This record gives sequence, structure tokens and C-alpha cells, in this order.
Amino acid sequence: MLANKGLTVPFHRADHYFEVDVDITSDSTARFITKMALGASRALVVDMAFLIESKTQEELPETVIGAVRCCRMDLRTNLKVPAGGSLGYDGDS
Repeated sequence: MLANKGLTVPFHRADHYFEVDVDITSDSTARFITKMALGASRALVVDMAFLIESKTQEELPETVIGAVRCCRMDLRTNLKVPAGGSLGYDGDS
């Protein structure tokens, strides 16, 4: 899925980081899929990889710049990431 196709994707660039927010509520299809997944979220393992899409042959190959695995998250509860961005997870699933 390309995040910028139909979704609002605001970003912020600073000296030492680049922050991107993907607003899944900004697209009706994404909102529908999210609502359908709420009940099953505690059984899902979702892997996401992030890259910047190349537009020309010279920009290839694309390289993954980050990845995250979300394991059995209960999407019905609110999760607030503390300042510093760590949830305290320190092991493999």
C-alpha cells in the first residue's frame, strides 16, 4: 500500500529526524478496513516497512528506511507513546 494514495500524510522535518503521520481516518476505505480489524487486532501480527518511492530509474533501487512489527495490539484501547518514542519492548516475538 502506498500511504500517500488517498490518505492525508502530513510530515515534519527537523535537523536530526523526519516525522511522518499517516491519518488512516482521512480515507473512507482505510477507515472501513480499520473498523473491521478492531475485533481481530489482538490476534494479528502486522509488519510494516517504510521507504521513499522512487520516481526515476536513477533513484533505484529503493531501500527500506525503517520497519516495525505490531504484535497482537488491542486497537480498541488508546495507546499513548511516551516522550522519547519507546514503549519499553526489548525482545523478539
